[in-house]
Amino acid sequence: MHALNEASLKSLETEIANKKARARLQKIIQHLGLGADDLRQYQKFRIQKNPIANRDNIVNFARKIVLAIRLGQAESQFSHDNKIDTSIPRYEVNCTGFINYVMTSQHPSGMEEIKNYIRLTHDYKGYSNGLPRCLQYYRFFKDSKHLKKHWESIYNAQHLRPGDIIVSCENIEKVTKGGQHIMMVAKPPKPSKEMGWLICPIYDSSRGGHGPNDLRGSGIEEGEIAIMLNNSGKLTGLKWFPESEIVRSYNFAMARVK
Repeated sequence: MHALNEASLKSLETEIANKKARARLQKIIQHLGLGADDLRQYQKFRIQKNPIANRDNIVNFARKIVLAIRLGQAESQFSHDNKIDTSIPRYEVNCTGFINYVMTSQHPSGMEEIKNYIRLTHDYKGYSNGLPRCLQYYRFFKDSKHLKKHWESIYNAQHLRPGDIIVSCENIEKVTKGGQHIMMVAKPPKPSKEMGWLICPIYDSSRGGHGPNDLRGSGIEEGEIAIMLNNSGKLTGLKWFPESEIVRSYNFAMARVK
């Protein structure tokens, strides 16, 4: 297992330029059942040390982590301990641990704004290691009275774009270990066969995959959820995977960085 650091990235890119190495990586991709464009994506998206705080860097950073895990350049496991070892790298994170890591790395101003909001409103329920949980994200996104400098709330799910954040909370009165989830939009939502529903590809960390097509054991990966919209585009329901018959009518909030 090679660490996904700057030196190994340069080494890998040199190998990819070699036709023999390209053929070897193609075989790895086929063996792992990855998409045909995964190798091109792995070459394209680089983790930047001094990123410009925008949505593209955020989603590219998350995509880079996913592709590194798929190619065996990183490890991931779902855990509420939220431990990240960048020397391996290994991500033992829950859903908020993953989003917090991406935001802290790629948009520190946006993360600091949420922390300041928590301090301002004294909303410390479930506040973990100085980082927000799902409930704090939800309340921050939904607070229309608070002037947001680095965030923009989204009210129509048809307008979701890669890098946007979706948070769902069954209970908005207290933090729980179940019934609350946060995820990042990976690709633009696409129409579903069901009227009033969209299929939304997402990046997240979870105990298990989003249905039979999600091959993760646990941890960080790309998956698909189905979201239900009313006539005005408001998100009113969610399926953990598109084929599920269980509809979660939770409290939802959506936002994107500016």
